[in-house]
Amino acid sequence: MLPKPNRITKSREFDVFFGSKFKHALGKSFSNSAFVFKILPTKNKLNRFGFIVSTKVDNRASVRNKVKRRLRAIFHQQLDNIIVGFDFLVVAAKPSAKLEFVEMEKQCLDFLK
Repeated sequence: MLPKPNRITKSREFDVFFGSKFKHALGKSFSNSAFVFKILPTKNKLNRFGFIVSTKVDNRASVRNKVKRRLRAIFHQQLDNIIVGFDFLVVAAKPSAKLEFVEMEKQCLDFLK
């Protein structure tokens, strides 16, 4: 599990990733078939991560939680390898529910490169 200082938890922190605030803060978006990755530069000395898995991915909470747990595990493993000073938001798309852990990890690591 990600340490508490490395988590984005408040709704106002998530809101920064959407709308004109994101563009003014020089945020960048990248996507692949299963995820949308949003990066926002900050002045923090820690990276923070937020994950959004909506009911569009799957109606079952157990499936959505599984996707979030896997994403947290992937980014927790890579915490030391990521350049410091960014907030990351990962938005899962419908195909992410069907991915195995190894495939999900490969897509996330391709993004981090």
